[in-house]
Formats: sequence, C-alpha cells, structure tokens
Amino acid sequence: MLSLREILGRIARGDAGPAETLAESAARIAEREPQLQAFASRPEALQPGSGPLAGIACGVKDIIDTADLPTQMGSPIYGDWRPRADAPIVMALRATPPPLPFSTRPRPSTRMTPRPAPADRRPVRRRPSPRA
Repeated sequence: MLSLREILGRIARGDAGPAETLAESAARIAEREPQLQAFASRPEALQPGSGPLAGIACGVKDIIDTADLPTQMGSPIYGDWRPRADAPIVMALRATPPPLPFSTRPRPSTRMTPRPAPADRRPVRRRPSPRA
C-alpha cells in the first residue's frame, strides 16, 4: 500500500489520476481484507471527489456514525443499524471531500461485547501503592 504522500505525489506529477489511485487502493483493500478483516462494511463503489484529498481512500472506525453505512459499534446488538446522520468528523471529511469513508472494525479493547479471557492469562499480582 502506498503512503498518502506517495499517492498525492503520483497525482501531482500526473502519473495517475484520483480515480485510478482510488481504484488501486480499493483493489489492495479487497485483496488483503480476507486476512486482515479490518472493515466492518465498505461501499459498493467509490467516487474520487475533488479537493486536496481527491483519490485518497479514508477509513472511519465502526464506533463513529456514518449515515450511509451500518454502524455496529463493535457489538452484535446493533447489527445493521444505520444512523440518521453523520458524526461531526465524518461531516468534516465529506466537506473536504475524500471518497465515502469505509467503516473499520474497532479493536477488541473498544468492543462492547465481552470476549473470553485467554487461556494462558496469569492473575495480576497487586502491589501496595508507594503513596500509602
């Protein structure tokens, strides 16, 4: 995957257009997604938009509301819930505009669904506070 600077450089030099760089990023994401499982949902098609981030794919955590993608907040309780409006950060991204944000999976520590503790987990040894 190319860095943001490399993608913007390719566009600025005319080596590739925003639609081409966005399609390349989407193809790389589709190729790696089965192993990474990083995205909770993705739009069917991406439009490159215009402005300083044209041609740049953008991911948004699944705990942030996006009106046109399901926001599950890392929990099966919310299933395919779709918010009525975008969160302020998504509104700001759309105003720039990069393409439609992806919805990425939250890390296990941010999920609301409890996970079983690892089998090899050792008990935490408590020490007295040095201030006591």
